[in-house]
Amino acid sequence: MSENLETPKLVKTICVGRLDRRDKRKGVLVVKSKPKEIIEKIGSKPILASLFIFVLASVIVISLTLIKYGYKGDFYKNILIEAHGMLFDILVIGIFIFALHKIGESRIKRELDIKRWEEEIDDFRGWNEKEATFRIVGNIRRLNRNGTTDIDLRDSFLEEASLEEIDLRDAILTRANLRGASLFGADLRGADLSPADLRGADLSSADLRGADLIIANLADAKLWKADLRGADLRRTKLWKADLGEADLRGATLLTIEQLSKVKTLFQAILDPELEKEVKQKYPHLLELPKFPKEEVDE
Repeated sequence: MSENLETPKLVKTICVGRLDRRDKRKGVLVVKSKPKEIIEKIGSKPILASLFIFVLASVIVISLTLIKYGYKGDFYKNILIEAHGMLFDILVIGIFIFALHKIGESRIKRELDIKRWEEEIDDFRGWNEKEATFRIVGNIRRLNRNGTTDIDLRDSFLEEASLEEIDLRDAILTRANLRGASLFGADLRGADLSPADLRGADLSSADLRGADLIIANLADAKLWKADLRGADLRRTKLWKADLGEADLRGATLLTIEQLSKVKTLFQAILDPELEKEVKQKYPHLLELPKFPKEEVDE
């Protein structure tokens, strides 16, 4: 009797897979093999992938050792020696990872703090009250301590603010109110001060190299020993400004008309041609100014 081809058979596969369906007509159990899915599943889980690689490597190493050398002699002694070395490696790697974690944590915290202080400045922008000035100045100093100088201070109310020796390199101070502010020794290189209100501000010894002072109002401002080399002074208002010992070399479009309105240019450093014009038309500006009695007493 020939073998009945309709007799149900159980078909098995040696590949790991999933049960897809049972063919009722032939009674055949169909198992679909999908090794690609398994590999992707293992790869998507780092711990599972690490365990899989460890088990696979252990099987290979132990099998080769048993076949070629066997576990005898000084093998276990060598294992203990290697274990001590491994402990040292773990210690070093642990310290390294801990240090990296702390550095990363510190950097992230610093970035979050800087963002928060900048957002606080933005919240107080346009609020013309003393409290706004106080809070903005506090945030500026915090940002400075963390190495940030290019702060956005446009439209900020900083009237009579105490900003001595502040670092505002490349800061944006467009339309900022700095009337009567103390900026003695401040670093304002490359800052945008157009058209900031600096009437009566103390900018003595301030570094304003390359600063944008277009249409800025510096009436009655103190700029004694200020460094204005390369500053853009187009249409800058300099009425009664104190420019004694200031360095004005290379200032963009600084005119004799602007200088004619200043309080003093005593020992100021000017470009040769401009200095010649001042000597011819306004020689009194190059003389030692006569200070009011109250200023002398101070």
